[in-house]
Amino acid sequence: MVGGSSQRSATIVADTDCEVVEIKKNDLAQLLQSTPALVQGLSDLLAQRRLENEGHAALAAGNADQLN
Repeated sequence: MVGGSSQRSATIVADTDCEVVEIKKNDLAQLLQSTPALVQGLSDLLAQRRLENEGHAALAAGNADQLN
């Protein structure tokens, strides 16, 4: 979790066995400062997911309108 929040924001279920690694906020900040390509990759991924989520939300809203 980013931002120091102790509350989880999602539940994840893995399809296969996996290893989970916790990255502390300060360690992530140092990694991001030293790796601009990582920042760009994460930014691109977040933008793509936001567009996908907005599309799903719009689609769901459109389906809800059709039910009325």
